[in-house]
Amino acid sequence: MSEADEAAAAQPRRTRTGLWVLEAGLLAIIVGLGAYGAGVRNGIHIEKRRAERSDAGPSPPEHAMPPMDKEALKARLAGFSHQELLEIANQHLDQARAASDSEDPEASARRFTIAVAAYEKALELQPEDPDVLTDLGIALRGLGDAEGAVQRFREAAKLDPKHVQSRFNLGLVLLHDLGRKEEAAASWEEYLEVAPKDDELRPMVEQELKQLRR
Repeated sequence: MSEADEAAAAQPRRTRTGLWVLEAGLLAIIVGLGAYGAGVRNGIHIEKRRAERSDAGPSPPEHAMPPMDKEALKARLAGFSHQELLEIANQHLDQARAASDSEDPEASARRFTIAVAAYEKALELQPEDPDVLTDLGIALRGLGDAEGAVQRFREAAKLDPKHVQSRFNLGLVLLHDLGRKEEAAASWEEYLEVAPKDDELRPMVEQELKQLRR
């Protein structure tokens, strides 16, 4: 098991019996909507591992899937508390990443979409939360919406001048998904200004910046 895997595994799991009941209901909606025809808490560690796997960097799922009806999912989530919505979103984000790593794009897309719907619903109840905005950005990126992810990361960074995770992820998506090197470098320079000196992602960012400045 890699260091990144161990870090992710060491974190407490967000489990609740009600989540499985809700998931069954949400997936039933997905089937009913026919979105797919016949047919994750520290996202940074996963993004780091993906970035290290390929010189070209991580990329969104290659096979575009028909979009689920996100608004129908959000309607289904009405009435849940902010904490319950975060538990649902975090669980499905974790599961979406696992499905991505196991090369199951359909399962990954379903769970990323549920995570997006739950994060957006949570933000309706308690807006301007940089952590939730960052997680939402990671989920949007998982669906191939790099521009949407960048918007959310920028919102999070603006809300908290010392928010480390949003700046790291912003640089990652700008560079590897959108090829906007100057903006990526600027974001990672901001990351280096606010990140702790012992942050495990510093070496990666410093190496990336060296390559960008050549």
